[in-house]
Amino acid sequence: MKNLEDNNQIRENNYQIDSCIRHTPGVCGDDACIRDTRIPIWALVRYKQLGLEDREIIERCDRQLEQADLNAAWNYYNMYKDEIIEEEERENE
Repeated sequence: MKNLEDNNQIRENNYQIDSCIRHTPGVCGDDACIRDTRIPIWALVRYKQLGLEDREIIERCDRQLEQADLNAAWNYYNMYKDEIIEEEERENE
């Protein structure tokens, strides 16, 4: 039963990522962003690392985001951590 629950959670995480995360050529250096915004995942992760709570991040992003967007961002970061770190490093050069 545990494997079935794990598989369902993986499918849900993948659905969230597929519906919320975009790489748009020419937008934010092709970095992973939330939907059609110019809000890169690395910036959201940075806010989290600075200690902001999800509701504070949503407020700082002028309420362009919903909790589901942040959930997808955290899942994406956990799956593609190296990519996000590289994107942030490139931005800070």
